[in-house]
Amino acid sequence: MGIIPNTSHGVGANGLCTTPVCINIADEILGSMAQNHGEIDPCTDFDELVCGNWPARNPIPAGVTSVNTLSAAESHVFDLVRSILEEPYPSDKQAGWITVGLTKEQTSIDQENFAMLQGAYQVCMNSTAHEEEGLSQLRVFAQTVVESFPAGVRSTYYPNMTYDHSASMGRTVVLFESLGIETTQRLLQGQYSADPSKVVLQLQNPMSLGNPADSDYEPEYLRLASGLLSAIHPANLTKSESYSLMESVLAFQVAITPEESSAPDVNATSKPDEAFMSLSQIQKLAPQLNYKYVVDQLAPEGTDTSKIEISDKAYWKSLSRTVSKTPPEVLQAFFVWKFVDALSTYIDSPQTDAYNKFQFKQRGADPGSPVPRWQRCARLLDTGVAWTAEVESIGPSGLTWILTRFFADKNFTPEAKNFTFQIIKNLEAAFISRIQSRDWATAKVKQAAIEKVHAMAIKIGLPSNPLLTDPQSLKDYYSDITVTNSHMLNALLFAKSRVAKNWAALNKPFDKDHFQFSTLQTNAFHSPQENAMIILAGIQQSPLYDPGYPAYITYGGMGSIVGHEVTHGFDNSGHNFDKTGNFSGWFDEQSTEGFQKAAECFIKQYSNFTVTDPDGEENNIDGEITLNENVADAGGVLASYSAWKRYQKENGKAPGLPGLAKYTHDQLFFIKYGQNWCENLGAEGKNDLTDEHAPNKARIVLPLKNSADFQKAFNCPQKKPTCELW
Repeated sequence: MGIIPNTSHGVGANGLCTTPVCINIADEILGSMAQNHGEIDPCTDFDELVCGNWPARNPIPAGVTSVNTLSAAESHVFDLVRSILEEPYPSDKQAGWITVGLTKEQTSIDQENFAMLQGAYQVCMNSTAHEEEGLSQLRVFAQTVVESFPAGVRSTYYPNMTYDHSASMGRTVVLFESLGIETTQRLLQGQYSADPSKVVLQLQNPMSLGNPADSDYEPEYLRLASGLLSAIHPANLTKSESYSLMESVLAFQVAITPEESSAPDVNATSKPDEAFMSLSQIQKLAPQLNYKYVVDQLAPEGTDTSKIEISDKAYWKSLSRTVSKTPPEVLQAFFVWKFVDALSTYIDSPQTDAYNKFQFKQRGADPGSPVPRWQRCARLLDTGVAWTAEVESIGPSGLTWILTRFFADKNFTPEAKNFTFQIIKNLEAAFISRIQSRDWATAKVKQAAIEKVHAMAIKIGLPSNPLLTDPQSLKDYYSDITVTNSHMLNALLFAKSRVAKNWAALNKPFDKDHFQFSTLQTNAFHSPQENAMIILAGIQQSPLYDPGYPAYITYGGMGSIVGHEVTHGFDNSGHNFDKTGNFSGWFDEQSTEGFQKAAECFIKQYSNFTVTDPDGEENNIDGEITLNENVADAGGVLASYSAWKRYQKENGKAPGLPGLAKYTHDQLFFIKYGQNWCENLGAEGKNDLTDEHAPNKARIVLPLKNSADFQKAFNCPQKKPTCELW
């Protein structure tokens, strides 16, 4: 039951919007605000005013440690997804705009696609079959790994002994890379920073080797991991042999763990060619890793290997040396374990259940309250297996585009897409106006920046490759997948299909119509190498967005997110890329100095801001690592406010919202902006100070300290922005 009664429709005599959409958003806004919001000073405690009651309305779901506005909205999206997966093929009143537009022949293919989607979901949901399958499939694949990397179990080891593992490493890495499972490296495919129209290979450090979070977890990790290793290893290891091997595996993992992430930064200010080597050079640098063999097996014939994007060169030389000094049975066990570690969540057995609960505990989640099975199954079909979903550049590896086709049928219409497009164009016009007023930039740089805004590609909601309105296009896209009765095998098939598509892209121009993310996420992105913004379908859902919202709500909420993505094209990283996505350094010296001076203000402002965890611990934000996001937050809300004012001037004043008459439309704009970042950290939560985004309290408060429009709207003592860039 909402706190505002739904008694009427349309615009009432008192000038209030009383449509169901307006009733619902008014209820959401007012219900999220502190109950004593009228007594709170917005100039000093705006986060409490706008989000004070939000945690009470949004308890933390099972399986996670916190919830925020975006993740809560995504939960709503997946409630809709669940209905798709558990209800019949849409017909009659359930048929949406895509379904009703299909021919009889297309409908037949569409029903086949739908049956494939639901079949995979039903296999995932069949816990009885999972339990019967148990570890049997893991044992089969463990045998495959052992055959790729042959070794004895009880060999004699001498401290100064060296080995030639190149042949075994090559075979085994091919197996893992074909599935996207990272081991000693990640081999990815992405845009060439010097020419974004080309796709090149990227050799990156492993993102995570799965080591225990800290030494306190090590004994339990070794006990559970060695138990699993003993249960599935073809050599029938004793408990002591398995434990000893896992100790050696852990030591190896620790030895090859990079000191810090040194993946190549395409937004760096160094010349792109400095991050490249040829495949033959890499082979000489790290012969034990045998990447030439790996690439020869997986890349299309004729692939140009003269420029491979590579992270810290010293790491690969050191890794090759470490591999040469590691006994074969340890490396073999390492690869077997990496397979088990990746697949444990897709196996139902006492051993994997115990290990999965341990992983939950390490992440701070309640092991006794896991994510519901239906959610895990829906996520698998959307973003794919966990080990590829965590690597954004791989892309979604489930049946995401079939799922998205049925989601969009009723929940993302062409009209909604067109409405978002108009918001974006209004935001771009407002941003261009702000560019023209930047006194720190020269006329030449201003003109180039304006051209970049005009050239910015816009991807809204749905990809055109594959074409979601064409069932045959979807069928062809997933033609290499045949759903089986094994959940684990399906997971592997999904991963293999996605990874194969990425390798196949190496001989082709970069596909500008491709979506790198599942569009059911409640998120938006900016791609500097494409000079593109991507507004996903998931974020274009209530309570974040609805075409029926008054304009001040639309621009305060969705508009500020769109403005955030536009601004990313001009942040400390994005401004190094020109209108075509080339890394060109188009800023002149004078503009660079002005930019850096303004950016330094943001760094100091955020570094001096303290956030308090629920347990009372206080910490300062790192203004350096959060700079790009902070600049985008500030620019986003400023541009969106300006765009709303332009829209209001041309279209007239929107009606008010029931229950919120106390606040002006200007104030409601900022209230809606602030509620984009409400969150519930729970009693034991922690603010993430390592993320590139500032904690949510700072995202609410500090951009508004940098907004003269906010200060004026709430009549604050401070009249001028603390920091301003765009």
